[in-house]
Amino acid sequence: MKILIDMNLSPAWVSVLEEAGHIASHWSTVGSLNASDREILLWTKTNGYLLFTHDLDFGAILAVTEERSFGVRLDFLTFPKDGVIHKKLAILLSNGQSP
Repeated sequence: MKILIDMNLSPAWVSVLEEAGHIASHWSTVGSLNASDREILLWTKTNGYLLFTHDLDFGAILAVTEERSFGVRLDFLTFPKDGVIHKKLAILLSNGQSP
């Protein structure tokens, strides 16, 4: 799976997701640091990425733009520290199958 990590999450997530077998990029390496949410969403759609974000507006953005894209929102964690969380996230992103 190709995953774009939003600016509001640590770039450290790139290595966590890559170790789980995903292709991962942090927005700071592919786009403008002051890009709008709409621009980031368009980039994910155009490039076939899932958006990994801590942005609580993401659902509203999808509703307003009527996009069919999707994302993962983390409300509780901004820096990957716990190996258990890494494993659970990897399983979630692999559709419930162990990576």
